[in-house]
Amino acid sequence: MNTVLLIEDEAGRLLTSAVINEKGFSKSRENGLLWTVDLSTGRLLPFGNTDVPFLTLSKETTCIGKEYAKAVVSDEVINRLSTICQKEAAEERSETEKKTGENTLNIEDFDINSGKNPENLTDDEFPADFLKSLAQVIHNRRVEMSEGSYTTHLFSKGEAKIRKKVGEEAVELVLASTPQDVIYEAADLIYHMMVMLENNGLSLGDVLRELKGRE
Repeated sequence: MNTVLLIEDEAGRLLTSAVINEKGFSKSRENGLLWTVDLSTGRLLPFGNTDVPFLTLSKETTCIGKEYAKAVVSDEVINRLSTICQKEAAEERSETEKKTGENTLNIEDFDINSGKNPENLTDDEFPADFLKSLAQVIHNRRVEMSEGSYTTHLFSKGEAKIRKKVGEEAVELVLASTPQDVIYEAADLIYHMMVMLENNGLSLGDVLRELKGRE
């Protein structure tokens, strides 16, 4: 069973994340190097396709009983991790630009004639009407699979790719250092989360009903 792997420095700061399974955990312990799950293929591979040693590797449990793994790396490994993450981000941008020509949903994706364009929404209409409009755009992308769309690109890559992007955006939000960065990364996370919900036949309404039930 796959679980989240959080990779931290010696001060407890989160550096990045990955996915690991029981076999990967055992193999990492045996070799002293991180082996993680490649979500695109499901294969167990060295993290970043290179040798990444760790100081400690442990199994942890959150306050609500969810299990995850945590690796602590030394300062000398941090630069290597940074290089790996930058390379993966550059490859991702290059692949997306070649296949789609866009990075995210544009303002033109919304129906101006509907009166629900983001620019036209009043404060009272946020967030419900805007999120409904955004969800409809994402749904249309999955149904029509129109070319030149980043959302279409995600759906064409499949569940593993979408989940990988959600994980990456969650980590980037955690690492955001300024209020503007928090806003930007939170927007990315919400969008990719909505793509994942759509790909699983779910909606943001399902999530909101769950939240309502926790009151």
